[in-house]
Amino acid sequence: MTDKTETFNNTENMKKKSFNHWLWAALLCGLSLSVTSCKDDDNDNNSTPSAEEQANEQANEFWAVVTNLVSPFDVTSDYANKTFEPTIGEPAEGDDATRVVILPDAQAAATHFAAIADADITASTATYTYKSDAVGTLVYTKSTDGKSLATVDVDIKQIPHLQKIVYRTADQAGTNGVSDGVPYYSFGDVIKRTREDGVVEYWMCIQAPITKQGSTEVIWASLSQLPKENIYTKKSDTNGKTYKLPTGLGSNKEYIKNLSEMIFAMVSPAKWESNLKDGPDDMKAFNLVKKENIKYINQYFWKRVIYSWEELSLGQTIFGKDVTLLDMAAKINDNTEGMKIVYNGYSWWGTTNSPTLWISILTAGSNAEANGRHLDWIPVKKQVIDPYIALDCVSQLKFGSQWINEEFFGDDEPRYIFRFAKTKDLAGIKMNIWESMESHNGIKDVYVYTKKYNIPTGEHKKMDDNIVSNKDFTTISSDEAKVGKIIAADGKFCDNLIDAEDNHGGAVAVVAYVGGKMRVEDGEDWNGLAIGIISGGSEWNTGSGINCAGLKTYNEAKDAMKMFNGLASTNLMKKCNMAEHGHEAVEACKKYYSVNLRMGNISEWFLPSVGQYCLAIEGLGGKVEGDTIKIDREKLAEMSADALDFSIWTSSPHDSKTTYCCQNQKKIQAYSNTSKKQFVPFIAFKYNGGGTQNQNK
Repeated sequence: MTDKTETFNNTENMKKKSFNHWLWAALLCGLSLSVTSCKDDDNDNNSTPSAEEQANEQANEFWAVVTNLVSPFDVTSDYANKTFEPTIGEPAEGDDATRVVILPDAQAAATHFAAIADADITASTATYTYKSDAVGTLVYTKSTDGKSLATVDVDIKQIPHLQKIVYRTADQAGTNGVSDGVPYYSFGDVIKRTREDGVVEYWMCIQAPITKQGSTEVIWASLSQLPKENIYTKKSDTNGKTYKLPTGLGSNKEYIKNLSEMIFAMVSPAKWESNLKDGPDDMKAFNLVKKENIKYINQYFWKRVIYSWEELSLGQTIFGKDVTLLDMAAKINDNTEGMKIVYNGYSWWGTTNSPTLWISILTAGSNAEANGRHLDWIPVKKQVIDPYIALDCVSQLKFGSQWINEEFFGDDEPRYIFRFAKTKDLAGIKMNIWESMESHNGIKDVYVYTKKYNIPTGEHKKMDDNIVSNKDFTTISSDEAKVGKIIAADGKFCDNLIDAEDNHGGAVAVVAYVGGKMRVEDGEDWNGLAIGIISGGSEWNTGSGINCAGLKTYNEAKDAMKMFNGLASTNLMKKCNMAEHGHEAVEACKKYYSVNLRMGNISEWFLPSVGQYCLAIEGLGGKVEGDTIKIDREKLAEMSADALDFSIWTSSPHDSKTTYCCQNQKKIQAYSNTSKKQFVPFIAFKYNGGGTQNQNK
């Protein structure tokens, strides 16, 4: 590829770039395009923007670039006559106006600059000029002297102490560019800080330093409530409503792609590692980590991270109560849907009160793309609902939902509002180049890998081989899988209720059956059953009482007793139209106690089939004679299983309007679906690799 010399004047070419995005959205051609501003020229009444609107457009454009150079907490609407100190990289020795950024190679340097200026450049680009009336000028020049990878001449009046950025490798940086220490923070770490306004923010590490190759910066992402600096408020001239929109979020593409890759790695660690190994020779993890250094963050590292996240329920803390990492990964790996992130605020013209929010869409992409993720940028305008009804997207974050949803856009597609920061930004102090080697005041650790697994850190500590291990902490052994063991909220199998309650987040279930080679769910490898500690009351379903299409019915109890399909039946009911069927018992299972799934070795809660209920009774020392259940009540209480001493709903229907219930010391019989009976959620688990044979019928 030949060298390229490019110049881009942002102000003169804004309309052209905006039009290209609208063309992409209209044709769905799948091309990856980029934007530099949120300007919207497709205004419904062709009105001229007011001075206030133009000023806010310029502020969005300014902060989209400058938040990559200074602390994001410097964002303010009255920036024009202020000055800010640079935080990008570290000061060059003897020259505070030059900042040095350590990167592995020329492609990483080009990508880094592209993320700042939204520039379409590669490692072969000789020079590129970004120029904007709202921001200033950035001139990227590829180096040929071997002393650096590239340089950027900076002319932004609000950052007078930043005149040049120099990209260097660790070797080019010399003694200031390499360390033999282990960084304190790592991928997937979670910290929290309390803002001046009293809001507690949670941040997760999406880019950690690999000091063996000289990478030093730690990048964090947060979904916490937006501070006032990131909220644009305007009172409508036409309807009197007060509108609130996100602003000053920045548009660093690489941060967003790193976020996507981290979620992918946590949910599918083996596939993540395989993608990197099978990708092009120059492909890097998180656009920074060379293949030879993947050993420091391999799939076993990620298994430890996800185990810790599940143990501490960090997914719910970060993404909201109703979202799981699997949900996030499913969106990213869907080439048509993707995960949507509001990345750069609003565009608001005229008096139509129809704003545009620019969003990124992350999809699976191909192994040849950076991070193995694909990124598209599109404006969302036509999807915005009638502003006369409701138009306050910021309020969507008030109740922990963590995304903008149908109340704003008129659909239920989540669009997350992320912010990004470096450790030095969060700590609010100036640190030296090895900022990553220790914790800092003002930041509280929620989960830190090096602390969790006792990895020695610090400038003079050698890289410890224990940072990765093929030991799988998520498997369940035969010693754990014993009837009467108490399963705690953190996934630990405890000997008694007191240990579970005091040390492991609370008791949620008791092991009732272990099957060895025998499965507890037809066609699946689960070979253990546990029952919920506490029962609850509900109807089978509401409304018409009709079951979901596809649920198998059983004319006689003896036929239902041969079925071991509670998980499959429960999952089918979850997919039903709840507005029509309203399966209350299934909904109650979904809302039962949270439990760590130990990376797929413990199932979600489900309503047991009649056959699974009978397995539990027999495992607890009872008998099933014909269609009658017999177990001593004192024994049930002794085993912490007295929740079964009621009339319990199963997932096995008798016909379209009745379903079988099981009760200790009584016969299995069907009741009307609208009757109110007890429910006891079950969970399945696999130990010693799981079962291989279906139950005998």
